[in-house]
Amino acid sequence: MSAQPDHAPLTPYTPAPGAPAELLAQLRADKRANTWVPAFERE
Repeated sequence: MSAQPDHAPLTPYTPAPGAPAELLAQLRADKRANTWVPAFERE
């Protein structure tokens, strides 16, 4: 018999409060911003 649990607890991913704004700033600074920024803002 194993000491390991049968399943891992579910921990939903939640980004840090400022993460989306930081990511958008990085995307805008990239040379491919004209491709990525509109896609990011649509979501």
